[in-house]
Amino acid sequence: MDVYNTILRRIILPISEIIFGIPLTKELKKLDDFTRLSETEIASLQQQKLSLLLKHAVGRSEYYKKLNINIDDNNPVESLKKFPILTKAVLKKNTESIYRDWE
Repeated sequence: MDVYNTILRRIILPISEIIFGIPLTKELKKLDDFTRLSETEIASLQQQKLSLLLKHAVGRSEYYKKLNINIDDNNPVESLKKFPILTKAVLKKNTESIYRDWE
């Protein structure tokens, strides 16, 4: 590790964490871990995160609940294809049911 990285990781990041209250060191560790993943591991992680995102949308939004979309953890990309495209007109018409519970 060069001098710059040492100063950054041991001095600047910890001070920034105290000042801003953001766990920068932890997030940097996560990023370092991601760079070491294989393509298969990355694809698996992407599927997991997509599945969680879709479940969140269906679980929190009345608009998506009404569509009765079942999220397949093994193939969330196919589940994503079941979601309608949100046009400007659809968003204007359904704003309350799409965003109401997202706080």
